[in-house]
Amino acid sequence: MVLATFGTGMALITPLVFTLPLLVAAIDPSRTHLVGVVVGVGAAFSVLAAPLAGSLSDSSRLRWGRRRPFAVIGALIGIVSIPLMALAPNLAMLTGGWVLSSIGWGTAGASVMNLVADRAAPQQRGRVSGVSAAAMQIAAVAGVMLANTAGSNTALMVVLPALGGLLGVGAFMCVSDPTSVGAIALTWRRLFASFVFSPRQYPDFAWLWLGRFVFFSAISLTTAYTTLFYAQRLEIELTSIASIVAVTSGVGVIAAAAGAPLGGLLADKWGRKPLIGSAIAMFSAGSLVLAGAHSLEAIVVGSLINQLGLAAAGAAMQALLLDVLPNGGAEAGRYLGVAAFSQKLPQAGAPLVAAGLLSVQGGESGYGTLFVAAAVLAVLGGACMVFKVRVHA
Repeated sequence: MVLATFGTGMALITPLVFTLPLLVAAIDPSRTHLVGVVVGVGAAFSVLAAPLAGSLSDSSRLRWGRRRPFAVIGALIGIVSIPLMALAPNLAMLTGGWVLSSIGWGTAGASVMNLVADRAAPQQRGRVSGVSAAAMQIAAVAGVMLANTAGSNTALMVVLPALGGLLGVGAFMCVSDPTSVGAIALTWRRLFASFVFSPRQYPDFAWLWLGRFVFFSAISLTTAYTTLFYAQRLEIELTSIASIVAVTSGVGVIAAAAGAPLGGLLADKWGRKPLIGSAIAMFSAGSLVLAGAHSLEAIVVGSLINQLGLAAAGAAMQALLLDVLPNGGAEAGRYLGVAAFSQKLPQAGAPLVAAGLLSVQGGESGYGTLFVAAAVLAVLGGACMVFKVRVHA
């Protein structure tokens, strides 16, 4: 299952962080700013598709399981997207290809987590979530390295990470998937209700959803502006910032590879909420260090503390999510899709709030305020999860 997470993560993340900007530049060098539009359209379709695919998976009665068929369907959609992206003559076709890629590989990856909800015992969920999170981080780096071997051949850059996705789905086929016993009967009403839930009926899930929303808003406030922040605080030109970004990215990967498995392990031993509280406090401390950082050393230290807390908190939050899924996890596909909204919506909205703040304050004080705001929001999100979610796992 870790190999499946690694492969599908490589297929999904590599175009997002590396290949898409190159493809847009190859099609129209004067319109590279439209990368954000391409990415945003794909994200919108994938987040809408997640609960629907999850509900269909929950209701599957196929002999070879509820989750594996949708991993295969997702991989097939991902394969269809390859020529559309690799050979796109215009941005419209590239966007269409990326929409299919996002839906396909996103569905395949979600199938893995759905099976974790089906099969992992409560005392294993933290460790599984931690190792899976680390696999995703490593997959992103490995995917970029693999795509980079294609040189200037942008079509090959699209193909190579997709091969990793096929390897991941192949590994997933080797995992035992419970049969359709206990599958949820699907009706049109249930399908259209895939996007919503009753907070009054499922208060723990609702408080966790809100806490995740606030916490991911904290993360998304600064994500899009880190490069500009580094340049401003270190007083260097943007054209010379690549080496700094490489250093901080390396720190992030190391922190994730260490922090996520450790956080998952401790979440299983100590309980989810104590680990979430401790990890979010670490994340906030790192954000405050970055708010006052004016040297490379301070930025590296702040990033390390920040990313360690983020990795550990992410693993514990995922385990807690699996613990409080409504209906005892019988509809894991649907509710994990709904939970994805708490992460995707901040990714769309928080950068707009940050842009407005920077336009008012600007300069050094603006970036400092962003990181202080991130620290405060993270604590508020953590408080929702630690004090309001009633679970003793």
